[in-house]
Amino acid sequence: MLLTAATPATSRIRLGTLLTPVPRYRPQQLGRQVATLDHLSGGRVIFAAGLGGPIEDEYRSFGDTAERHLLAERLDEGLELLRRF
Repeated sequence: MLLTAATPATSRIRLGTLLTPVPRYRPQQLGRQVATLDHLSGGRVIFAAGLGGPIEDEYRSFGDTAERHLLAERLDEGLELLRRF
């Protein structure tokens, strides 16, 4: 939301987060948010994706799995869906 608010105040600065933990999001929701920001900014979004971390804090603290292979599968699937969207 902060990047969306910054979009009309800038015209040349690229916009992006440090890293988006893709497995924590629903791909369709994340895709919509990133596409909207990219559209509003005139194509200036830089999308950095990964697992986030530390893994225990990022996932298990919220009742999700912290199994790296499962998270990696979800990351791969999420990135493929985002590419299609």
